Amino acid sequence: AQEARDAADAPSLLGGLSGLGDDAPYYLPRQADFAGLESMDLEAAEAMEELAELSERTLAEHEIGELTDLPEIAEFPEDSPELAAARRRHPSHPD
Repeated sequence: AQEARDAADAPSLLGGLSGLGDDAPYYLPRQADFAGLESMDLEAAEAMEELAELSERTLAEHEIGELTDLPEIAEFPEDSPELAAARRRHPSHPD
């Protein structure tokens, strides 16, 4: 019982969520809280630039006509007899 009373009297570790008045302290991040974020943004920007350069180089090396002349691939090969029979036996088959 004493521990419960002590816990109720102690300030909250969650930033004063128990009593949100006008004079509640605001959370102000320290400079150390932002450590490493600048380098992550820089690395992401560099990676995006490299990707853009690579795509420009790839498109410049290959003409659009070359990319459309690729051999066509059959969408679905012929069904095996077993698969066709299984489809006919399935309850959703229209027959």
